[in-house]
Amino acid sequence: MRLSTEIFNAMDEANLDIVRHVSALASAGRCGLFPTRNPFELSVNINNNMLEVTSLNCHGVTASGKIIDIEFDSDFSHTFDTRLTIPHANEGEAFLLLVRMRDDQWREVNEVYSEAVYTFELVGENTVVDDDCMPIGCVINQYGWRLDETDFVPPCLYVRSHYKYVELLEKGIRLAKSMYMKCLSAGDCVARNLLLVVSSGASVAYQRLDKERETLTPGQMYAIVQQLVGSFLSGCVLDEYITLENPDPFMMYVQKPFDSRNILRDIETGLSLCGEIETKLNNVCLMTEKRPAPVEKPTPRQKPKPQPEVDPMEAARRRWEGIEI
Repeated sequence: MRLSTEIFNAMDEANLDIVRHVSALASAGRCGLFPTRNPFELSVNINNNMLEVTSLNCHGVTASGKIIDIEFDSDFSHTFDTRLTIPHANEGEAFLLLVRMRDDQWREVNEVYSEAVYTFELVGENTVVDDDCMPIGCVINQYGWRLDETDFVPPCLYVRSHYKYVELLEKGIRLAKSMYMKCLSAGDCVARNLLLVVSSGASVAYQRLDKERETLTPGQMYAIVQQLVGSFLSGCVLDEYITLENPDPFMMYVQKPFDSRNILRDIETGLSLCGEIETKLNNVCLMTEKRPAPVEKPTPRQKPKPQPEVDPMEAARRRWEGIEI
């Protein structure tokens, strides 16, 4: 069989198909960034309803298993179009900035290397994202168009994929450890049922957040924070000495379903509630009572036992029986 361009293209397609299946299996069909040495970074320039991506470091996977591997800035040339026209929108509306990998189209970089074609798209923030795309940014119309760097974080496969999740992780570890130590040090507190439940939940949360940080996903972190808030709520219900003044925020948070688009905000809300719990535990630990020390009853004095009389002849005989060594 003669080698031809069609054969090499078919071989490339087969290899890409294998890579897509493996990455989709490894990510469990999720879309998002994965940890790399070069962290995610996005810079845009917006002028006259034109958006230009000036620099981007993005390493992730789409829901269909396509690998996104882009690194460029103003010092490096790139072969794809980075300019977009922003659609007309009202004040307060927002658009998601997507990157799409077109592995059915290739551009020759030089004689021996070709790269897949990447394109950028803008869609409404509530639009269903295509499986071949990954959201990397959000532009919002607030007194003019700007990049939302406060409330938006690209989807992440792991907590270590983005620095904002890492900051929340460190905050969660500190809060869980502080709550656990407060419960252990409240020896004379009357609210022992509350302290028992909270200390158990805080201990598990601290160990998981600290020891599983390498493989922890945002969804798992959200579940741990929800469980920690739920342990405090359960302890308040079980303890006869405690009445929670306003349980609605805690109850609503524990019952809140999973929302992948707002998971960063949900974790922040949970850690804010954990901060309130830490403050409430300080007040609970002041609810102490002095417990009387147990009085030991004096043991009756035992009468001395009479010593049996020893025959002098018997004692003399035992004297020479020898010593065991």
